[in-house]
Amino acid sequence: MENSQVKLFQERTKKFGYKDLNKAVEDEVPKVLKISEIKDLFKNIDINFLTLWEDMPQLYIFFKIII
Repeated sequence: MENSQVKLFQERTKKFGYKDLNKAVEDEVPKVLKISEIKDLFKNIDINFLTLWEDMPQLYIFFKIII
């Protein structure tokens, strides 16, 4: 939640009536896997975020998994 890209995405979704990130994700994403679940599967993981498109915001989550 403290990542600058996540904050930018959250700010961009406000114009669509979303006051918080959790509500936007719950309404717009068909299946959500919690980051804690992924970390349970893979111990060495790096997670990064990227947000695109101010007018139609999208948040991309990148996982770098070291096996």
